[in-house]
Amino acid sequence: MIRLDPISLAHAPAVQALASNPLIADTSNVPHPYPADGAVAWIRYTLALRDQRREVNFAMIEPASNTLVGVCGVLNIEGTPRRGELGYWVGVPYWRRGYASAAARELVRIVFTDHRLEELYSSCLVRNPASRRVLEKTGFRHVGYGTHPNSKWGPHDRFALFELTKAEWQQRPHPDAQMT
Repeated sequence: MIRLDPISLAHAPAVQALASNPLIADTSNVPHPYPADGAVAWIRYTLALRDQRREVNFAMIEPASNTLVGVCGVLNIEGTPRRGELGYWVGVPYWRRGYASAAARELVRIVFTDHRLEELYSSCLVRNPASRRVLEKTGFRHVGYGTHPNSKWGPHDRFALFELTKAEWQQRPHPDAQMT
């Protein structure tokens, strides 16, 4: 189980500690080395974008211990129909426990029901099969391959591209729709 709490400055110390691991930067847009004020700067930035309804980010909280295990969110919210880019990362000590899959399913539910998005897209490095499995289990369909606009990634970094519409999501069974 996982709980998604809207990201706040109270989460900064835990985000800072987890995001500083170079393994996180290896497969996400998190920079390495992670700046000393990286978490605070990022949270302030994302809160400003949340106020503009362009981004929504959450802390992934393991409920039994109330521990932050990662972050997830939808970025680049725009257009008609409203669409955005789903993203996530889980801290290294919490890998392979199902947190990313649980968080992605809950995040999709939240943005399709509470934030009225109609379409989501996402991507993962081809060399990151765990992230691909998260997207597939969440209902995303693979639509091709490409590169990423972030300057961190070079032309040799291939990305698998995925999409999910609200209509497709509504047709899927949701056994874990009620999460704590």
